[in-house]
Amino acid sequence: MKIYIDFDDVLCETAEYFTKIAKELFDIDVPYRQVQFFNLQKSFDLNDEQYEALMKAGHLPENLLNYEETPEASEAINKWVDQGHEVFIITGRPFNSYEPSRKWLDEHHLERVPLFCVDKYGRETAKQDYKYNMTLEELYNMTFDFAVEDSPAAFEHVMHFDNCRIAVFDRPWNSRAELPNDRFVRCKDWQEIDLVIKLEEFNKEQEYDRLGLEDSIRQIENYPPFNEQEEKDKALILGWISNNENAFSRENTVAHITASAWVVNKDRSKVLMVYHNIYNSWSWLGGHADGETDLLSVAIREVKEEAGISNVRPVSEEIFSLESLTVDGHVKKGNYVSSHLHLNITYLLEADSEEQVSVKADENSGVMWFSPEDALEKSTEPWFVEHIYSKLIKKMGI
Repeated sequence: MKIYIDFDDVLCETAEYFTKIAKELFDIDVPYRQVQFFNLQKSFDLNDEQYEALMKAGHLPENLLNYEETPEASEAINKWVDQGHEVFIITGRPFNSYEPSRKWLDEHHLERVPLFCVDKYGRETAKQDYKYNMTLEELYNMTFDFAVEDSPAAFEHVMHFDNCRIAVFDRPWNSRAELPNDRFVRCKDWQEIDLVIKLEEFNKEQEYDRLGLEDSIRQIENYPPFNEQEEKDKALILGWISNNENAFSRENTVAHITASAWVVNKDRSKVLMVYHNIYNSWSWLGGHADGETDLLSVAIREVKEEAGISNVRPVSEEIFSLESLTVDGHVKKGNYVSSHLHLNITYLLEADSEEQVSVKADENSGVMWFSPEDALEKSTEPWFVEHIYSKLIKKMGI
């Protein structure tokens, strides 16, 4: 996910530091918990001259570097980066505070996270010509899946990001603010924020799986059967998916979705086969979906794993064939697997017949390229030869 994180009072305890500055400069004693407004001029009851002095002092480099980190902020953010999320620090600090702000991040082990200064609150007269400064318009052209903010004045900015979930870091000045919509959720600390993003990840994964399932079903529905076998098996597969939520998982012990690959070389003169340990026969390559709905990816992955090759590509992303396959009961990894059906989707893939191959010892004991005719002779599974491999070879010539 792409993640937007505000700086002040999200990463560090800015307001608390400003209460100390107000006390030192003006002998104004407003405890942090009584800072009721994001506008510090209003919270400290300052005139314009005092407010300008306060902001100038608060953004001096030596003060910026002394801001205390909000507990567990850097730990959570680094974990997100390690997980592959793209994280951006988007601050409303003055443009000329970039360097000390960058230094603070580096000192707090956030050197991998980019920082951008944006005029969120209309304080700057002009954008400085610096690659890490941006206008609001430039910010709005970005996309984010998740954001962390504390300022009610910034809510309008993050609302520009469609479908973005916003964690509002609970602070005295936003505690009574009405959250704009149900995309906003209030969090008391970084542990709660981390829980929210985990839930968001789960929801997005569920949505991805749903869309992937719909795409797989649509592919199968649009596939024109080659013969009566495919016509009957197509109806069987669609019906099984429709009536079984776990059709893509081996947890369904009666029948589940698999993906196979008919792998050919560039000039279609050879077919890649493996000697399958369970079936004691030369056969095509493939494997279980195991919950994944992108069946083309499953087929490609299985070829790479079973044959030890890396240069594999689809001749077409469309389904090449489909079939319902019986699997006799057998022992696998010491456990008995009852007889069941593989509801199989096949893709035509291409690989380099000169690339070195290697066996996957727990599944096969041989990997070889054969001519299509030799492939039929090498298989010791008559039904596969007659109904599947012969069909695939015939389809190669269409």
